[in-house]
Amino acid sequence: MHDSKGVLLSVNPSGAESLGYEPSQLEGKLLVDLMPKGSGPAFEDYLQRVHQNRYAEGVMPILHKNGRQMVWRYRNNLIRQQGQEDVVIGNAVDITDSHRMAVQMERLQELLAETNKTARVGGWEVHLKNNRVFWTEVTREIHEVGPDFAPDIEKGLSFYKEGYSKELIQACVHDAITEGKGYDVELELITAKGNHLWVRSIGKTEFVNGKCVRLFGTFQDINERKKREMEISRSRKLLQDVLDSASKISIIATDPQGTITIFNKGAENMLGYKAEELVGIHSPELVHLGNELEHRAVQLSGEYNIPISGFRTFVHHAERHGSDVRDWTYKRKDGSLIPVNLTVTVIRSEDGEIAGYLGIATDMTEIQTTQNELLLEKARLSAFVTHAPAAVAMFDTNICYLATSQKWIEDYRLENQQVMGRSHYEVFPNISEQWRAIHQRCLKGEIVKSHEECWRPPGWDHDQYLSWEVRPWFLHDNQIGGIMMFTSDVTSDVAQRQELNAAKLAAEQASVAKSEFLASMSHEIRTPLNGIIGFTDLLLKTEISALQSQYLNIVNQSAAALMAVINDILDFSKIEAGKLELDIARCDLIEVVSQATDIVSYSIQKKGVEFLLNLAPSLPRFAWVDEIRLKQVLLNLLSNAAKFTDRGEIELSVTPVGLAGPMHQAIRFSVRDTGIGIRADRMEKIFSAFAQEDGSVAKKYGGTGLGLTISNRLLGMMGSRLQLSSQVGQGSTFSFDIEVKIDDSHPFAFEKVEEVRHVLIVDDNEHNRMILASIFDLFHISTDSAPSGEEGLELLRTRNYDAAVVDFHMPEMDGIEMIEQVREQLDPGKLPILLLHSSADDVLVNEAVNRLSIMEHLSKPVKIDDIVGFVNRVSRKTIASVFEQKTKLPTPVSGAKLQVLIADDNDANLFLTNILVKRLLPNSIISQARDGAQALGICTTSMPDLILMDIQMPEMDGYEATRQIRKLAGAGQLPIIALSAGSFIEDREKSVLAGMSAYLTKPINEQALRQVLSEQLNGTAAAAVSSPAYQSGNVTAEQPADFDLDRLTEIFLGDKDFVQEYLIVTRTSLLTTMKELEEHVRARNLPSGKFVAHKLKGIAGYACLPNVNRLSAELEHVQQDDPQVFTSIFENLQAAVVKAIILIEGVIAQADK
Repeated sequence: MHDSKGVLLSVNPSGAESLGYEPSQLEGKLLVDLMPKGSGPAFEDYLQRVHQNRYAEGVMPILHKNGRQMVWRYRNNLIRQQGQEDVVIGNAVDITDSHRMAVQMERLQELLAETNKTARVGGWEVHLKNNRVFWTEVTREIHEVGPDFAPDIEKGLSFYKEGYSKELIQACVHDAITEGKGYDVELELITAKGNHLWVRSIGKTEFVNGKCVRLFGTFQDINERKKREMEISRSRKLLQDVLDSASKISIIATDPQGTITIFNKGAENMLGYKAEELVGIHSPELVHLGNELEHRAVQLSGEYNIPISGFRTFVHHAERHGSDVRDWTYKRKDGSLIPVNLTVTVIRSEDGEIAGYLGIATDMTEIQTTQNELLLEKARLSAFVTHAPAAVAMFDTNICYLATSQKWIEDYRLENQQVMGRSHYEVFPNISEQWRAIHQRCLKGEIVKSHEECWRPPGWDHDQYLSWEVRPWFLHDNQIGGIMMFTSDVTSDVAQRQELNAAKLAAEQASVAKSEFLASMSHEIRTPLNGIIGFTDLLLKTEISALQSQYLNIVNQSAAALMAVINDILDFSKIEAGKLELDIARCDLIEVVSQATDIVSYSIQKKGVEFLLNLAPSLPRFAWVDEIRLKQVLLNLLSNAAKFTDRGEIELSVTPVGLAGPMHQAIRFSVRDTGIGIRADRMEKIFSAFAQEDGSVAKKYGGTGLGLTISNRLLGMMGSRLQLSSQVGQGSTFSFDIEVKIDDSHPFAFEKVEEVRHVLIVDDNEHNRMILASIFDLFHISTDSAPSGEEGLELLRTRNYDAAVVDFHMPEMDGIEMIEQVREQLDPGKLPILLLHSSADDVLVNEAVNRLSIMEHLSKPVKIDDIVGFVNRVSRKTIASVFEQKTKLPTPVSGAKLQVLIADDNDANLFLTNILVKRLLPNSIISQARDGAQALGICTTSMPDLILMDIQMPEMDGYEATRQIRKLAGAGQLPIIALSAGSFIEDREKSVLAGMSAYLTKPINEQALRQVLSEQLNGTAAAAVSSPAYQSGNVTAEQPADFDLDRLTEIFLGDKDFVQEYLIVTRTSLLTTMKELEEHVRARNLPSGKFVAHKLKGIAGYACLPNVNRLSAELEHVQQDDPQVFTSIFENLQAAVVKAIILIEGVIAQADK
């Protein structure tokens, strides 16, 4: 009994005795003092439990008086006494011995479990009465299952790998249950986590009354051991395979006593014995010659001063030096002899004891034959060097002579000296340090040469020119064995070349004079031709009689033909002189091809010939090429096809043919026609300058014969050439492949293609139907095709279509007749129809478009962009508004009252340019200047709004005049358009460098001038041409320099919904492009920045954002070495873009309301 603090109040005699005390000795002691050291916290916990629960029970360690630790099991109760201190009465039993045994048992169990874990051995048992299965922890670990996994027989068997392992364990379990057979097998299983393991499973049975009631056993992970065994097996197999595969090498192994243990296939093949004849029976002495063996034994005995004979002759040297390599003669089973090179090595066990010997022999027959051949070859080489017609000498690493040619001896006058083995420096004691240094460099692996070295030998009255080379020669192990010198007298060659250079210089001067003459004459010839073409074009637009129109057409076409001939001659002259250079830049391939087809389409279609454009769906849209020269080649090929084709069809196809590298593509351009064809023996001739197939062709069709030659030369500069296949009367195909850098980041895309899913194509030309179907297929639009109007009507009667594409020219029933029946019988106006026609059918087509509610009409050949636009318009459901559109006459570029200056020294050009400007800028006030000086004077007095400047003028040419005008105040952004009779890249580059804003080639085309004026006046004339304000919130007509909404609305024919959609896309494009541009500006990457500025300029131009367009153009043309100006313009451009986006968002918000 103790008090509330653990002070013992009384202890019964038996309790005190068990601890080795008298009861009185314990009274007054603290209970914790009888406990082991460090038991304080446990004692405090005990007191707390007693006071809280009024009792406590458990196991308590206690110390005997002699220090022995004991264990008591106790149950103590708290007794509360009224008015007195609480006491605790305890009862305790000494359980020291049983506790010690329990602890030992627990430790044994832990040790056993740990041992099983280490050995990866688990246990299992199955009680068949209730199908209860028990797995130990290790068994679960091996199967990689958690503690909550409940095994049964079926689940346990399912872990074994299908096939041998599962079938064997199933059979073992069956036999154990039915026959009482135990088993011990190694099997492969697949764990719950999918890992493959090898395990050893041992099973035993327990039978009661003849019936199996329990299966039990052990389960061990043997994966590592199994892998080692399999690896050893594979190694043995590999070794045997190696021995067997060495069919040309003899491998013989012996035990320490010399008895053969291994005799491989190579040994069988080499010696004629079978392995079973020798293994375990004979020594290798059997296959050796006795005299060789005795001779070698005598050598070894003398060398080691001990008697050596028999088998020891082979292995004694190898035992002391690791191996012995020697040539022997083997004697085959049939008695024939064979020379071999035998390597003998010692096989040692892990403890270093000799376990045997290995002999590897190689047949030396071929090697000896080769050595003999090498000796013969050496003799031949020596003879060749000696009698070579050049001066050749061969030296070792000490620059001592090894061999010389007779020419060397003669050239260096060494006939009376013996040079072999002597030093080169001894033969020529005056050799300079420079030459000695060259010799040393070549000994280190360099090759030093000179094609032409001038010197004057002693006693000569003129210089000698030598070509020489010094190079190392190599030994068989690739080590440098010395150097070789070659010299040749090239004095006569140098003299001949100097004469050729003088002749070349004279020819180049003549060529320069010719080029200058041609340049001058081109201007003089083109100037009157420009007048003829321009004025006849204007006259044809006036009211004249039919006969006059016919005559003027002949004059106009003749002048144009003459201009084409002159251009061909000048291009050919430029190429011949090597002055033509390619201008590689990023361009729209589809646009280049489309422009080429547009130019020739009328001349093809007016002959009744079908014109097809076949662009592969996988064709990249943008590529880096010289678009002017590529277009020139295509126009030459298409013009030729048009000239020589009177029936059938002409097809231009463009197809990718393979990748040439990352972001590089090989593209094939092909022009196929069904024209007159070319005879096989004339195919090469047509590529020669001024040549045609034969004289009759020239007389009938005309032409200079330069087109194909120029095309081939241009393609040669692009790394390509024309390919031709042709059959007389069947037609021809011209094709070429060029490799280009591509940009595939701008694929075609419809806006809402889901509304157009099924289209009908009606065209009598099978190729055109296929091309159209492939274009629609590119955008996942299904198509049906009909070769005639009748079949097209039948399909429309039985099927539903979202749109139809109909060709005008078809036999029996043409396209317009078919559409008439569609509108009358099937569909009064709902079906969107695209009518295809030739440009010669404009009058008939325009009338039919309005009368029959034809949504759109396109001139052949059809382009992908055209189909994209048609489908987009159908998908936006704007058919009704399109039906209401009428053909409009061309409108002026600007109605503003602009001051325009035209500078030209030719009266006809002045008059023509004046008329064209008046047609396009009707309210403009025009001033004229006869030369650059007059133009500068006018600008000094009063700065115009626009200048059209001829390049070649007296007094001061257009380039210089432009440079001077740019220096004047207020002329920094003045549009100055260059007018030139030339079309070379150099002319354009000089115009840009002089400060000109744009470039036009004479004769001036009204459409080209319209485009240039529209681009250049975007920022200056927009305010004056502005239409009435579009009611859109804060956006008014007072802000056209930032955003010309009226012009944009006019472009989209008043379709405000389309304007809104386009502005949403534009806003995204502006933000994306500006972010990209800002990154380049921060990185000071001017070339990439200028490229993005060009893209931004295009976006702004189409969206009618004049200020953004103008500043983008300025940014695009900043000089590469002026990053400060670039950054300054970029900051202004940022502000302009932000302002434009605010205005665009105002329009979008107003439209949403």
